Amino acid sequence: MYTDRASLSAQSIRDGARFPTGYDFDVVWTFKNTGFRDWNTDFYIKYLSGDLKPKQDIYMLTEAVKKNDSVSVRADFVAPQVPGRYV
Repeated sequence: MYTDRASLSAQSIRDGARFPTGYDFDVVWTFKNTGFRDWNTDFYIKYLSGDLKPKQDIYMLTEAVKKNDSVSVRADFVAPQVPGRYV
């Protein structure tokens, strides 16, 4: 059983949003610490998958997050040059 867990509780840009090609945009994800211990600044959020990749994939926590508290992470993206549906 894992002691460290997180759940995505909010996302700043809705699924299905449309952007012009090459558009630079940010997504803010809010994660809730649903695990059994507090997170310290040795913890990080890692982007795992999707058609689009943010400019970085690891986001170190800049402050401690207690159990049941939340933290927000801002990820920088650029819309692809080829129009289409991306997840």
